[in-house]
Amino acid sequence: DTGASSSSSSSCSSFSQSSSTSSPPSSVSSSPSSSCPSSPSISPMMTKFRKKLEANLFFPGPKFICRGRFRTGELVFIRRELNRLGFREIPNTSTEWNVAICIRFQRELWAAVGPYMKVKSIPNAGTFTRKDRLHESIMHMKRHFSEAEFSFWPRGFNLPTHFQEWKAYVEAQKREFPEKQQVWILKPPLAACGRHIQLVTDVSQVDPESEFIQKKIPLAQEYLPKPYLLDGYKATLRVYVLVCSMDPIRIHVFPNGLVRICSKKYVHDSYDDLFVHLDSYDINHVREKDFEGEFSGSLANDGLRCDISKLLIHL
Repeated sequence: DTGASSSSSSSCSSFSQSSSTSSPPSSVSSSPSSSCPSSPSISPMMTKFRKKLEANLFFPGPKFICRGRFRTGELVFIRRELNRLGFREIPNTSTEWNVAICIRFQRELWAAVGPYMKVKSIPNAGTFTRKDRLHESIMHMKRHFSEAEFSFWPRGFNLPTHFQEWKAYVEAQKREFPEKQQVWILKPPLAACGRHIQLVTDVSQVDPESEFIQKKIPLAQEYLPKPYLLDGYKATLRVYVLVCSMDPIRIHVFPNGLVRICSKKYVHDSYDDLFVHLDSYDINHVREKDFEGEFSGSLANDGLRCDISKLLIHL
């Protein structure tokens, strides 16, 4: 990842290793805990890139570091835009940076952040970026403020911790509303692209001791039976926001966004068909050509997606 991944302060760090000649190997074998793992061969391009980063340490202007496993496209964009603004990248083990672009910023590093430093991270962001912790946060807000303010949030239970509470609630609902079919969606807190999502109609379909429940620790949440449909297809809106400050709160909302459309028309009881219920492009792209032939709506769409601005015109 061209040196953008997180590194420790140990002597195994790729940027802190000395280029001096190493000492002769000892005849006594070292244990894995007392020695650094053997490094893979480094390409000439990578060596050149690292030398460039080290040279940038002497750059008199603003500097930035990248930490974390970013995708190649993300790194290209980050570096291009920061270079355009006059920043130069330095080794991610350095502390002489002005901007840190990172996936996770360790808690102990916040104490060293000065007033001239900016970090692309929010402390304890997991409280709203993980599905399970977001649910807990909203439940906390419900208890302390008006429940009506959070009525948009469907009832849910974090499994396996609250499995028995979930089971008791489902059974109570059956007794009170025997004609109503309950549907629950199980979502792992850290998964994306529709991976490992399940739809169930009864708690008996879920084994609390299964590997899925014990390792994926999903959030079981009530599935809305009658969603708003776009020409007969289920769709969701993805709105992009930029959080600049938490105290005082300062959030910018991008004026446009993305509409993601399922590739099959919505049928309420087809819970085994992910093309009907999940709008993730990673799932539906295999049916994109079929969808284009079936979709007869007036929405100016680009396959399984379109801009929110086009949707507003359509509406």
